[in-house]
Amino acid sequence: MLRFQPDGWLEGLLRPLVLADPSSGIYFEQAAPDWRFAFLGLFVLLVLLARRGRFAFTSDQGRTLLLLLLALYVWTFVRGNGRYFAFGLLLVGPLLVVVWRRLPGTHAFRASLLALLVGMQAHALYEHYIPNVWGLSRWRDGPGLAIEDSPLRHEPAVFLTATGISYSVLVPAFDQRSRWANISGQVDIVPGMPEYSRLQELLASRLPRYLVAPISFKFMDDEGQPLEEARQLYASTLARYGLGLSEEPCTQLRSNLAPGPDADAAVRPPRRGFWICRVVDATASAPTAALHLEDRTLRVFAQIEARCPRFFPPGSGRDRSFDGLESRHYGGTDMRLYRDSSDRVMFRYFRAVNTGFVGTGEDILSGRFELPCNKMPGRYRLPWAAD
Repeated sequence: MLRFQPDGWLEGLLRPLVLADPSSGIYFEQAAPDWRFAFLGLFVLLVLLARRGRFAFTSDQGRTLLLLLLALYVWTFVRGNGRYFAFGLLLVGPLLVVVWRRLPGTHAFRASLLALLVGMQAHALYEHYIPNVWGLSRWRDGPGLAIEDSPLRHEPAVFLTATGISYSVLVPAFDQRSRWANISGQVDIVPGMPEYSRLQELLASRLPRYLVAPISFKFMDDEGQPLEEARQLYASTLARYGLGLSEEPCTQLRSNLAPGPDADAAVRPPRRGFWICRVVDATASAPTAALHLEDRTLRVFAQIEARCPRFFPPGSGRDRSFDGLESRHYGGTDMRLYRDSSDRVMFRYFRAVNTGFVGTGEDILSGRFELPCNKMPGRYRLPWAAD
């Protein structure tokens, strides 16, 4: 994923300083400024200057510092996601103490620098830490999600989710013989991988199969059923695996799931919980949204992929066509391309507020278009380079 990787060498080399930026999405989805790496660099520089370039650490300490430096930049340019640098985030604290003890000056001077670091980090934590910011429910009565009882919870079945969040918190609330999979997260699994055969075995199970989806106030009819737009959206995901939705009504299971942003209690009380919809073989299902794009759209998207392969890698997109809008989602780069019925072509990075206009299909096919291939709107920008 490109989500946390720098867009240039300068941005990457400045990563120890960038980590202190209180913006979100630098190495973690939320704002988590970390001053320790910047201060570690400052402390090492002060030690070297005071000793006129002479190395002031033991061989073990020196190797550990070099290891952290090397690992920091390998991580920065290869992945950038904090979860893959947990050892570095833990190691930097003890190394700070090691280097701090070698600082020149009086004890009061060193204590002042340490107090400054602790104070700045504590302030950053106070300003940005929000407990349970990703919480989907309040855990009051033990782990798990409080959910309405139903026969579906007491019979073995195959439950499939097709959302960005797997909702694995539901698993303990259902029969322990049931099997679960988030099929929206399996798009990179191809024949030959060990996971592929296991996924196919699960999907071909003789157990009853169900799609589990959070109830959306925006896409719910007056009887609490998903609107046809929502059904087609779910069916288009299932169709990749030769599956579809049954025409029978979905079961509603209420829960203490936090209401989504589309819930408007002023209009009607938000219904919180999940739809459990029967899944059948695609040949027995209702018509679903098309997965294949028009030839013109394919040629337009191919032109954009050739111009900006880093953000729109050829052959990695997931196509969808719905209600006159054709799109391609590049899961590895968090980018989307769109072409509407008016031949307008747009793009959007997942953190951007608005879509960007590329041009008409005719413009793109003739090569008359520009794209910010070096820095997409919504990507991190150095503070002094921000728009």
